[in-house]
Amino acid sequence: MKRIIAWTAIIALAGLYVMTLISALLAKPGSDRLFHFCLGMTIAVPILAWILIWCIGRFTDKKTMADLDILNSNEEERARMEEALHSEMLHSEMLHSEMLHSEMQPEASKNNKTTS
Repeated sequence: MKRIIAWTAIIALAGLYVMTLISALLAKPGSDRLFHFCLGMTIAVPILAWILIWCIGRFTDKKTMADLDILNSNEEERARMEEALHSEMLHSEMLHSEMLHSEMQPEASKNNKTTS
């Protein structure tokens, strides 16, 4: 049902854009009103689709992309993601410190050669 709503919204917006483009190219009277309508629907259609998907999730007691607490919905998955992020940050810090260490070694060897 959620996919049907999403695809309907996409098709409706695409149809509005094509209709507005054709009307503008043919210089039909009222094409400016059609443009304003299309502009309003560009904002309204995604909001209405989000509301419908959110309502479906509420009535079926299922998590959807429209839920406001999607990040807190699965504690195990969130903990796994945080652990992966933490290990990635540690790995990045280790690479950075190794790079700094390798850049400083040639300078140290140059200083030893100049002093001897």
